[in-house]
Amino acid sequence: WCHEQLLKNQPAQSYFKKRSFGPDTFDYFTLGYFPSGNASISDLLYSMKQQSILPRDLIDAHILAEGRTTLYSPFEDRLIFPIKDILGRYCGFGGRIFKDHDTRPKYYNSRENEYFVKGSLLFNLDKAKKSIQETGKIFLVQGYTDCIAMIQHGLPNTVARSGTACTIEHLKQLARYAEHIYVLYDGDAAGKQAVVRLTELCWQVNLELKVILLPHEEDPASFFAKNGDMQALIHSAQDIFFFFIDSLGQNFINKPLSQKIHTTRTFINTIATITDPLKK
Repeated sequence: WCHEQLLKNQPAQSYFKKRSFGPDTFDYFTLGYFPSGNASISDLLYSMKQQSILPRDLIDAHILAEGRTTLYSPFEDRLIFPIKDILGRYCGFGGRIFKDHDTRPKYYNSRENEYFVKGSLLFNLDKAKKSIQETGKIFLVQGYTDCIAMIQHGLPNTVARSGTACTIEHLKQLARYAEHIYVLYDGDAAGKQAVVRLTELCWQVNLELKVILLPHEEDPASFFAKNGDMQALIHSAQDIFFFFIDSLGQNFINKPLSQKIHTTRTFINTIATITDPLKK
């Protein structure tokens, strides 16, 4: 139903087209749009009735919510990214705002339940796994649109996290398909901090992680839009542990003693998580 609404709504399509996502991409990912207003809710209820889905089912699934006098949806006026499990079964949705005046949080994701656990789900893994097994490589990005941009530029072995930080469950799942993971992060402080956290996890699974740092304030979609050379970044990707040392130990010699001790303790605590004695 949301996919059909996208095909009828020009402003929603325009946002995707600005990112160079066309009709083929809409269909490949079953992208959608959830329009706002009571008329849209009524249309959704009518469509669902044809599928023997009742309003209570939609409320229980947290797709609709009960207001004082009417039903509404937290997904209203958001672009919809369906999230599938490893077998390609739909199990949740990511909703993204796209209008300049919209002050709500950027993303709203389905509530967690027994089928939708964000810490173990990866966007596009169901489609990417064949390419991952063929190439032996995985590209892990932060968001849905980043993932789509990578795939459009010839990197189908790309997956994205579903609205949460990378977890040990994510890495264990990826370790079943490939040993080499390239992690793409924005080149800002938050991106670097996320890589430092990831370093502590990667030693717990048998994975070789490399870091691709994008230029400051760039994401994959904007990087490609400026004709950036992703292959050059891939070739210069840095081993995550060396990246960890470089990032945390930057300007180490000039830091006060208390900061040196804190930094050194962080290194030692991270190394302590390594189970293999030779690696340690």
